[in-house]
Amino acid sequence: MNARMTTILGWLTLIAVLIAVWLLFGEAQQQGTPQGGHDKLYPALDRRINETRAIEITGYRTAVHLKQEGEDWRLAEKDGYPADPEKVRRMLKGLVRTEIVARKTDKPKYYARLELDPKHEKRLILRAAGDGKGEGGTLVDLHVGKRMFIPRQRRFETFVRREGEARVLLVTGLPEIKAEAGTWLPDSILDLDFARVRSLVIHHTDGETLTIRRDAPGGDFVFVEMKKGEVYKGYRPTDHVVNALGYVALKDVRPASGFEARKPAAVIEVTTFDGLLIKMALYPSDDHTGDHWLLLDASVEPETAALAKRDSASQTDENAAQQGPGEGEGELAAGSGSTVKNDKEGKEDEEGKEDEEGKEDEEGKGDSARSARDTLAQARRLRHLAHGWALLIPASTVRQLLVHREDLVRPGEPKGGAKQKTGQAKKTGEEKKTGDSGS
Repeated sequence: MNARMTTILGWLTLIAVLIAVWLLFGEAQQQGTPQGGHDKLYPALDRRINETRAIEITGYRTAVHLKQEGEDWRLAEKDGYPADPEKVRRMLKGLVRTEIVARKTDKPKYYARLELDPKHEKRLILRAAGDGKGEGGTLVDLHVGKRMFIPRQRRFETFVRREGEARVLLVTGLPEIKAEAGTWLPDSILDLDFARVRSLVIHHTDGETLTIRRDAPGGDFVFVEMKKGEVYKGYRPTDHVVNALGYVALKDVRPASGFEARKPAAVIEVTTFDGLLIKMALYPSDDHTGDHWLLLDASVEPETAALAKRDSASQTDENAAQQGPGEGEGELAAGSGSTVKNDKEGKEDEEGKEDEEGKEDEEGKGDSARSARDTLAQARRLRHLAHGWALLIPASTVRQLLVHREDLVRPGEPKGGAKQKTGQAKKTGEEKKTGDSGS
């Protein structure tokens, strides 16, 4: 690549970065605190938004129904699979912050131009839980039309119409409203940091097993079944396999019933240095795209579970001790048999232990305990999202994971190599030719 081409590519990259920053700040501005000066689309919604228990979004031949169950928002169109909670929160916060920029037409004949006709609009309804006394009901009923980016203002603006009103309003701060159920799923099912992975074992259905492992977080992965005389194909092919765990996109979900009767293409077992254990069974999809259905299970090593449990009990004891005399004593007695020392001697003894012994151990043990808690929390989250479900993952990830021996290694050249043999033959031929000439 010559200098002129390098300069051109550099300028193009700079322009692309500037445009991305511009768009990013425009989007951030619309999702952040409103600048003020405009009326809110729903002035009293901030006081009742947390009462929302059901969300309905309908479009032309599409619909999304979300219902809150405990801490989850369940998608009816996906058999009750949990929606991405952050996506729901973003939409609800955006509705609270949405401001009216301008009041537009009230003539229905112009609705189609603003994509507020039945074929183009989305209808968004938020419902609160009723208590049988006339409370609850509908919090928001909004027709959502054309959305556009305004470069000069660096923000998105949307044409909307409140149900029961003819007037169209131009608003800002409203997130994009989507009526496709798949867009409300989590973007990924697994995002495992490369540095955490200790081993990955692939069991193919034909009996082939590949083991990729390392002994320390900063070490290099090795292919355990590598034979003498074999060399790696390319640069660190094992890293390429492990990198697939860094982002496993989620395309679709369905109940896992029926998969137990099928034979998986492969079963993959993953372990991490902080004690996470993941087992994945992959089944080809029926549409010949290369996508696979994933059945996933997660757990933690016994040592990690024990450490997290001890830390949880320790925090319970500490919280109970801070409550004062008579508070939490039953919990302490039921937990570890400890008692709270309320006299001067007890307090001094406790302080002495913290100063002399506890501080040295606390940093190391505290980090280990936090790591164990985080690992246990991740395992629980994965089980929550995967237990009883088949998860569709893209072909690109499957190709990275379902490698075979020939994808990782190849036979190395013998010592001396073919060149040496060729050279020897050439030399022998020349000697023979010389001998013939002499005779």
